[in-house]
Amino acid sequence: MLKRFIPENLYSFYFMVGGSLVFYIIGYSLSFIGSILVTRHLGPEGRGLVTSITAFISIGAVFAQVGMTHVNKLIAAEKKEAVGTLFLINIVICFAASVIIIPLIYWFGRTPDLGGENTALFISGLAFIPLFAISGACGDILIGMHWNKQYNSLFLAEKAVYAALIIVLVAAGFMTPATALGLVYLSQILRIALFCFFLRGHLSPAKWREIKLLKLDKNFLLANYLSSICFTFSGSILPILLNRFSNLEEVGYFAVAQIITNMLMILPTLYSSFAINRLVYERKKPGYIKTKFVLITSIMAFMTLLALVFYFAGNWLIPLLFGQPFLFAAPCLKHMLPGIIFLAGYQIVNATLIAERRNKNLLFLSIIYALSPALLPLLLFPLNAVRIADVYSLTCFITFMAAVFLHKDFFWNKVYSGRKLFRK
Repeated sequence: MLKRFIPENLYSFYFMVGGSLVFYIIGYSLSFIGSILVTRHLGPEGRGLVTSITAFISIGAVFAQVGMTHVNKLIAAEKKEAVGTLFLINIVICFAASVIIIPLIYWFGRTPDLGGENTALFISGLAFIPLFAISGACGDILIGMHWNKQYNSLFLAEKAVYAALIIVLVAAGFMTPATALGLVYLSQILRIALFCFFLRGHLSPAKWREIKLLKLDKNFLLANYLSSICFTFSGSILPILLNRFSNLEEVGYFAVAQIITNMLMILPTLYSSFAINRLVYERKKPGYIKTKFVLITSIMAFMTLLALVFYFAGNWLIPLLFGQPFLFAAPCLKHMLPGIIFLAGYQIVNATLIAERRNKNLLFLSIIYALSPALLPLLLFPLNAVRIADVYSLTCFITFMAAVFLHKDFFWNKVYSGRKLFRK
């Protein structure tokens, strides 16, 4: 009955991700509520301080993982009996790499805003880099093992505890930048603890002794390392640059706009996962070109509609949710909204590259997505939240156009000509 009223593409998407979709909606809703409460009580400067430190942690964590992100998924899928050794290898790699990475990030990140009374907060954040890296490995291993129930339970528990503790601390009047960062650290520790509980049968010392050390493909490791760095770098470098060349208040305004855009990108991210499965299944079928076209245009049309809604609602929605001091974040959000349209399109085009196993093209796009936000700010000095938002949108546009260029035959011959697209 439901299928009669929902387009086939969306109907298939709902039932493919429906089991996880409920968990994602609940989890991210709790996270969003927690972010609102924290932001309202910290104000622009406090929110900017927390965002700056967590941005450095994110970059440090992906460097500390040394490319194990996709490797964890692959090995966990192929050798479930080896996850104990795999997890141990991740622990050793993350702590060993952090010995080099933490001093470098501290040297690079020192600014007046992250010095003085904030020095201790900055150093404490860097000290947690290896735990953030290990926490990321936990999720990757569960995904690789296809333990969706355990992954969803871990995800929801982490978000629920995080939101509950925020509510308690806010009600008690103890919400400060230090306690906000402490809750972020605690959520990662909780994730690792739950992971160890789920895989307790695989993590005993006896299991580690029984399984030979895994042999890792160095070329595959390097390619994934570069790809992981690129994606994390693009998401974290903008608040870092804003902190270095502007002030914490501007970082706070940008952080609020980023919270909203990240929420808006949840559906396209899930949709891209569905698209990979759909494209792999239909790759050798006659209607493959049509499927690619429908997937790309449908999500971009939906995100355009969503962007228009938030464009007109931003001036009253942001003060309502985050407080009047964040009214200056509304122009920042408006300048970021075009980016979500192009980023959604890029994600689906990227899905087609994955389905078609075009690894060099994937790496090429990842590098563009990472380098653009690092280079474009050089053209927009002096920096503020609105100009950094422009960098975000320009980055998404440039990456999307690069992805289109890699599909130039498809777009030119099949889309613009329109001769064979809808033929049987």
